[in-house]
Amino acid sequence: MSSLFSHSEDESPPAPAEQLAGLSLEGEEDASSQPPKLFVGNLSWSVTSEALEAYLSQAGPVTYCDVKRNYNGQSKGFALASFADVASTEKAIATLHDVEMQGRRLIVRVDSRPEDRPFFRGGAGGGGGGRGARYSDPESGGSPSGGGGGRGSRGG
Repeated sequence: MSSLFSHSEDESPPAPAEQLAGLSLEGEEDASSQPPKLFVGNLSWSVTSEALEAYLSQAGPVTYCDVKRNYNGQSKGFALASFADVASTEKAIATLHDVEMQGRRLIVRVDSRPEDRPFFRGGAGGGGGGRGARYSDPESGGSPSGGGGGRGSRGG
């Protein structure tokens, strides 16, 4: 499957205008009326939304900037941002991608649509078995069993 952002060693990554050219904003009559959101990755955990917004404003007026955090309030290492216009969005990709901020090289690219993102389910795998019958069929001479189960099974 070909991705808008993948490239081989032999070819250069698409220019910012090429990244934006094929995008359509569903539900919008004029795709140029609202610039797409940017994914900003590889952030230091100490970066705040306010600090990142100030940094991104080098490219133009920022209308939205949110460093994503987990349930404990710790940064997930990425943010979503939007600019007031497409020109600022293109400038941000061209000038801020692969540039260092707080000791980390930023990844700045157009964010993928939610339906195009891979779905990852958190937590440990495993499980299985079940809470079926506690005892096997007495006619077969079976013995008590806990019903199997993997991690997290209570067995009762």
